[in-house]
Amino acid sequence: MTRLTRRTFLKQTAAGAALAALGGRPAPAHNALAQGEAETPFVVVDAHEDIAWNMLNHGRDYTRSAYETRAIEGAGIPYAHNAGICTLGLPEWLAGQVGVIAATVFVMPVQHSISTDVVVYATPDEAHDWGMRELDAYEALAEAVGGQVRLIDTAGDLDAVVRTWAPDADPAERQIGLLRSMEGADPIREPAEVGAWFERGLRIIGPSWRRTRYGGGTWEPGPLTDLGRALLDEMAALGMMLDLSHASDQTFLEALDHYDGVVLTSHSNPRAFCPGASAAPTTR
Repeated sequence: MTRLTRRTFLKQTAAGAALAALGGRPAPAHNALAQGEAETPFVVVDAHEDIAWNMLNHGRDYTRSAYETRAIEGAGIPYAHNAGICTLGLPEWLAGQVGVIAATVFVMPVQHSISTDVVVYATPDEAHDWGMRELDAYEALAEAVGGQVRLIDTAGDLDAVVRTWAPDADPAERQIGLLRSMEGADPIREPAEVGAWFERGLRIIGPSWRRTRYGGGTWEPGPLTDLGRALLDEMAALGMMLDLSHASDQTFLEALDHYDGVVLTSHSNPRAFCPGASAAPTTR
């Protein structure tokens, strides 16, 4: 595998990295739709959605449309005020051709809790248990919708999802593929547990949200820790993707030099356009 350096990182895209790590080929540089290649499936890849977080903390049902969820929440049914206005649901994913979603495992550190209505963790054991519940939630969602949502574990799963979006495929058979991702690696109690998370379907890990035991993050600078370097080694051995969104500058640059696998930034902006996080954290 070619070592990914700071220079070669700039040549990669999130979608290309995801396909490469799952054994696929990068998309051609030209726009297949513009060239009239009608046989080419077209799907949108949403690289970061906090679906399980909102299911378990705010009771959101993603089999409903966003409009239905807004009507329910607007009618006074209790939900945490910091959930924000619902914009997503299965009908919207299908209408928008959002065929592949990086669905996150995220748990809020107690010191950064933004509401008394959400679950937080103070210990690695608490983070681990809640993270596993979020994986359970994705499995339950896939089961609940009778094949419209598919969990992506392999390149074959990804190919199967994309084929349902081919122009000659039955629109009623279209699938949403969930590629499970972790934002902030504290639910992994120690690097040796990475394999167990991989067996549960986790394919992307972002070591940091704020600072974690693995490295510095947003508003909390710092380098990779010894645990962080060991985490990256375990991930590389399994061919996992490393997400450096939220990583501090030190952690970001060190990880590029250390990691031998595929790297992406799932939800980030060029610093020239978005120079830094100067405001208070937003809701999830």
